[in-house]
Amino acid sequence: MRYADNGQSEFVLGIAFLVLGMIYTTIFFFGVIRYCKMGKKTKYLGKIFYLSIVLSCLAYMLNMALYLYDIFEQKADNYILSIEKQLLNTIYVPDGLFWIVYQSLFWTVVCLHYDSHLHIGQLDELPYNPNMLIHLMKDIFIIYGIAQLIVVLLYNFDYAKAEMLFYINIVINLSIPVQFIITSLYLQYKYSGSPFKSSKQENISNRLQKLIFYWTILRVIQIISNFLLMENLEMIRKFFSSELSQNQLLLYISLLIIDLLLANIFPFILALRQQTFSIFLGKKNATLSTISEHPMRQEFLNNDSSVMERKQIQFDYNEVLKSIASPQTKKSKPNGFGYILVCQIQQKSFGMRIVEFKQLQPYLVEQVKQEIEQVNSLNHQYLYHIHGVNIVDNKVVYLTKFYQYSLHNYLVQNQISVEEKIEILIQLLRGISYLHKQRFCHGSLTTENVMIKSNKRVKIIDFGLFGIKKYQSLLQSYTNKNGFTAPELIMQRGQIVSGSQEGDIYSVESAIRRITTIKHIGLSEQSCKTQD
Repeated sequence: MRYADNGQSEFVLGIAFLVLGMIYTTIFFFGVIRYCKMGKKTKYLGKIFYLSIVLSCLAYMLNMALYLYDIFEQKADNYILSIEKQLLNTIYVPDGLFWIVYQSLFWTVVCLHYDSHLHIGQLDELPYNPNMLIHLMKDIFIIYGIAQLIVVLLYNFDYAKAEMLFYINIVINLSIPVQFIITSLYLQYKYSGSPFKSSKQENISNRLQKLIFYWTILRVIQIISNFLLMENLEMIRKFFSSELSQNQLLLYISLLIIDLLLANIFPFILALRQQTFSIFLGKKNATLSTISEHPMRQEFLNNDSSVMERKQIQFDYNEVLKSIASPQTKKSKPNGFGYILVCQIQQKSFGMRIVEFKQLQPYLVEQVKQEIEQVNSLNHQYLYHIHGVNIVDNKVVYLTKFYQYSLHNYLVQNQISVEEKIEILIQLLRGISYLHKQRFCHGSLTTENVMIKSNKRVKIIDFGLFGIKKYQSLLQSYTNKNGFTAPELIMQRGQIVSGSQEGDIYSVESAIRRITTIKHIGLSEQSCKTQD
């Protein structure tokens, strides 16, 4: 056995390769499973993504197996391939394949960014659809793979020097962070002010961008490693001649293992997670978040135990419309968020909110249903519920209990004592406090969407349904610019609806000022205020 003649360097490295080989073998088999599960309905470049991971692991496994065979089985003068070439092949070949893995993920981010945003402006102003270039990207990958194969063959047949491999590898790895920075700036500029179609897609996009950010940082580590190896080729030769001290030997092997763990093994493990895998499949019921980035509680995504199914009233919008005895004045919201009609269903009074769309897309229907479940998942005496939803003719119609007074109208039309005002404030604060503890925010709190029931109890309405509000902000000038909105939120995205728990505190403070300063003027007309 050669390691018995040449000392401990090759033996120690062989043990390290044996452990790494077991890790890569495990990743290989999981990668094969992921690839086989892709099927024909894969989105974007999913199959190439996982196939490249599988081939990269296979390259590691073959090189490591060849090295171990040489060390433990071959005689000292029998080399299937020189040890230096085996080591450089172990580093270079899989690293070259990693570029395809990265580009597959990178182009998926670009395509997802395009697909998951609402496009504003004229069609000729939209960014070019990157999905049209997926076939071209596949051709580029094939050409790149052939070119890399030629380079490796030239090196192994002594037509190219080791330095050439390092220069090529450095250029390839260096292109990744440069590409990431330029494209990130471009996407931020091109989609500025254009919201996501749904919070689900926003969550997926953010998750995928975090993944590609981690990979980019780890490529920087690989670049540093390549520079160090290129500058110390002579030390590598001494390594295999057992001319290094024991401490130097351990240092070089440790650096190699750390490099492989950070630059390859860790990114592959992240890629094999179910969260990443589901993106390429386009699975439904992925983890959602509200527009304020507070996560939706997972138990309410289970359709079998849906809160919405337990509490919803089944109604037909057209039939209800016919049953309304006399034509009503449509009570439009000043922010463009639809209009309200008062109706009787099951001998109870409801406010029927109608929000119209030019075209109601499937993703928005899904978003509305999920966000109604969010609203109804909150069980508190001062928060509203949605009692029914009907989607018909590009309209979203939903039912809420009818309330005669908003807080604003109640204060204007009634003589209110200081004690009563304090009680209203306490109820308002309790409702908002509960909302925040459940990791939600209101986002558009005013005295117009705090309702007063007949028993003088508060009911906070209009929180949730950020998907509708976001879409209306583009098509029907829905805006949250008013005296109750925190200045930083107004400046954030112009007309685009946004919200935060901090912004809610500002709105509560504005409501307190209104409650303490608004004067009773004894209006005789009652405002038919209803809400969510």
